[in-house]
This record gives sequence, C-alpha cells and structure tokens, in this order.
Amino acid sequence: MNTKKFIYDKLVAGLPDVPVFFQSDEENENRFPDKFPLITFSRITSNHYRTKQIDELYQITPWAKTWLEVEDLKNSILAILETNDNTMIKIKISIWSDIMDPSTKTHGIPITFGFSLRNL
Repeated sequence: MNTKKFIYDKLVAGLPDVPVFFQSDEENENRFPDKFPLITFSRITSNHYRTKQIDELYQITPWAKTWLEVEDLKNSILAILETNDNTMIKIKISIWSDIMDPSTKTHGIPITFGFSLRNL
C-alpha cells in the first residue's frame, strides 16, 4: 500500500459525497470542477529509506463556499485520519488558518500530516 492511495481511500470512504483530488506537479493535471465542497491533497516531500518505514509529508486541504462548511470538513478529515490504524502512523504537523481563493471565492484550511507506512 502506498501513502497516496491510503489517504485517498480513507477520505473517499469517510466522506463519500465529497470529491477528492490529488494535486500533481503538472499544472495541466490540476483542473478540478468548480463544484464545492471538495478536498485536494498533495505530497510535500518523501524520504524513502532502506528500512521498513517510509516517511512522507502531505498537505490535505478542504475547500468550501462558507467558513462553517470548511471548518466542519476539516474536523471530519482530522477524525478520519487520526483514527488508529495498524498499517500507518499519522502525525498532524500543522493546521493553517482559513485561506480564501479569490478566483473561486472558496475557503480552504491546509492541514499538514506526516505519514509513516509500516511494511508488515
């Protein structure tokens, strides 16, 4: 199991009515529908060691039309990702304050998580 799939599967299972999109480095791949709420996530960095552990940082950002809706979505994401799991260690690094995307007039709250995948 890789970390990207783990995050995507967890978010889709926990929030089935909210679209989830991975943001890549390719600009033309980052075109999402203007239908909110939605969640974007991207890998910030990864360190693959020759041990049984992979350390990666991901930024997960809920987006919604209202501050209250994005706050609720943030709390749902935290509840989903902070649950105990035997295959993944998850550490919440930081939560930024509310940001506003002027082009879509939506609110976002970037959450940075550290993940360590246990290769069992």
